[in-house]
Amino acid sequence: MTRVEKNTPVTKQLEEMKGSVIREVRDHNKKKRPLLTCGLILLLAMVVFFVWVGWLTAATGLVEMPLLTSLAYDAPQPIRSVEPGTPVEVFVEETLMSELTARLQSGNGEIQDRAVVLTISEESFTASLRSLLQESGIAILDASGAQLVVDPKIGVEFFVPFLDNPRDSAVTITLDVGVADGNVSITPTHLAVGSLNVPRLVISKLVAPLLQQQLEKLNEILLGYATVDSVTVGDGELTLTGELSVEIQ
Repeated sequence: MTRVEKNTPVTKQLEEMKGSVIREVRDHNKKKRPLLTCGLILLLAMVVFFVWVGWLTAATGLVEMPLLTSLAYDAPQPIRSVEPGTPVEVFVEETLMSELTARLQSGNGEIQDRAVVLTISEESFTASLRSLLQESGIAILDASGAQLVVDPKIGVEFFVPFLDNPRDSAVTITLDVGVADGNVSITPTHLAVGSLNVPRLVISKLVAPLLQQQLEKLNEILLGYATVDSVTVGDGELTLTGELSVEIQ
């Protein structure tokens, strides 16, 4: 507080007291303002965080979020509809066995020409994918609606709907297909759950190993008959080029 002298005029004393009170009030407000500012920033950060989590959840299409679902989610659609055909494992084994028999007959018991070309349709891949999902027993996925599309622009697309989902959400995975050490190889390039794009780290750590395990089944069948030199992604089909590896005793 300002010190008041006895001989100072009353008006001057009042002005000095007024100024002192104002300074004290200002100093007091300055002390409170940082706490208030920090509190508001913390509250805003929490609101932003919960909205962000809600947005991500809504984007999956797995949960209905008022307002956010309509903004963040669009029902995914496959490139085109594919109906299942002959399963890959059945088609590959029957085709290679038939080819091997024909080569032996034409070569009088010898294989004179070992070059082989095998074209597998997306319908065959779709049939195998559905069987695989049915055997896996994953309750949240609709095996009957799963399909695989082969497209030269994007590679291979897995499309697997969620079971009993009113928002028609689905898992979508795209792959690059190639060859490594005489076997077919795959590299996941994109994963989405509904409208939510999943980070590459999750794809490489979780999705790639699971898909690779299933690809081994195809490679095991091929290994008994042929080695693969190249894979061509066509419109609705994969073409494998290689050589018959069967040795005739």
